Amino acid sequence: MKNWIHSEKDGMKKWIHSEKDGMKKWIHSEKDGMKKWIHSEKDGMKKWIHSEKDGMKNWIHSEKDGMKKWIHSEKDGMKNWIHSEKDGMKNWIHSERDGMKN
Repeated sequence: MKNWIHSEKDGMKKWIHSEKDGMKKWIHSEKDGMKKWIHSEKDGMKKWIHSEKDGMKNWIHSEKDGMKKWIHSEKDGMKNWIHSEKDGMKNWIHSERDGMKN
């Protein structure tokens, strides 16, 4: 089963593509200048999200039980990168602002 859905309500525009039992989803939505792109899968739970609003950009990658996460965001010259894994336990947090790095 595959679905392609487009809807508009209260200024929200949404485009959805989904498949079923293995459950995959691709969603794009727009509202009030916020744009969002979401890809999702299911039981192994993977997610990729990108969003933009007012010069703010976010990229999020996530997986589940092995817990991996990558987040990158940008706004007003500020950039953040967060990387995380789990049992081998790795974390990196990096940020920059106006050429200044942490």
